Amino acid sequence: MQDQELQTFLQRVEKKTTTVRRRALLTTLIPVVVGAVLLVVISVQIGNATTELNNLQEQNAELKRQLRESIVYAKHVRPMDWTYSKHLASATPTIFSLFETIQKQQEQNVGWDARNLPPGQGFNSPGFAAYILKILGVSTPESATSNALSGFFPATETPQPGDLVFYESGFVMFYFETKTGDRFCIGMTPVGIVSLDLYFGPRLLGFGRVNY
Repeated sequence: MQDQELQTFLQRVEKKTTTVRRRALLTTLIPVVVGAVLLVVISVQIGNATTELNNLQEQNAELKRQLRESIVYAKHVRPMDWTYSKHLASATPTIFSLFETIQKQQEQNVGWDARNLPPGQGFNSPGFAAYILKILGVSTPESATSNALSGFFPATETPQPGDLVFYESGFVMFYFETKTGDRFCIGMTPVGIVSLDLYFGPRLLGFGRVNY
């Protein structure tokens, strides 16, 4: 009888000891788990803060670049109205239509956006050129980038009004000239849709022939 009671007592002691050990283990693990979770949360927050800081720095750099370019563009901007369009060389209905289509986008305040947003919301330079060509029924490459457009439209050393002009900075503009041989370009820039001297700043890489 005493042996049985002793055995029962020992079992209770063992059970109690096991329970105490488990509680001690949990007590030890909880701070570790909480610390690990906090570490993950802090790491994520630091990552988000770093991303936001990088974005702000990029936006600041982009604004500075646009300001510098705006100053440069201001020296080369030309008038862009119907009075001026009378002086265009090779003023065929197609060229007038091109000029009118671009001007309508300008009147609707369609502006610059480096991300090349959905049609009518904002464009980068090659995106705008591709959009105008599509409106006029001209086939364009799937990707609206400067490289894609320059590879799609045959290069030419004798540009005609309506051809594309490619610049080192990635700009893609439409080529125009007056009856007196004065050459210029029209397209999307960081300051909006403008008409500029042909050599307005970035190095001119070449021309692409567009068959309307």
